[in-house]
Amino acid sequence: MGIDPFYPDDFNWQMGWALWEKNDCGAALAAMRKMSRIPSGAHRMLAGIHACLGNKREAKEALAVFLQNTPDESISKERREWEKIWTAPGSLDRWIGQMRLAGLPEE
Repeated sequence: MGIDPFYPDDFNWQMGWALWEKNDCGAALAAMRKMSRIPSGAHRMLAGIHACLGNKREAKEALAVFLQNTPDESISKERREWEKIWTAPGSLDRWIGQMRLAGLPEE
């Protein structure tokens, strides 16, 4: 960042999300790895990025960290949470597919 050298890690999390949305998952992973500490909640995004890259083991590991604090999360909850927000054609289905690959339970 040229303007603020002390920008928060949330910037990298959001950049990772935006790059995932753009289907540039290699750059998304690079953005996430710039975080000084990846918070538990960001591990869901990290799982999706690893799934996008075909890194099934890493996707499952990242999702396991996320599920430690949200053990009741499921595919059906993800769909309900995001269906009215993600309106770009195919984005939600892509996300759901990658969450399945990472091992998120259906219910």
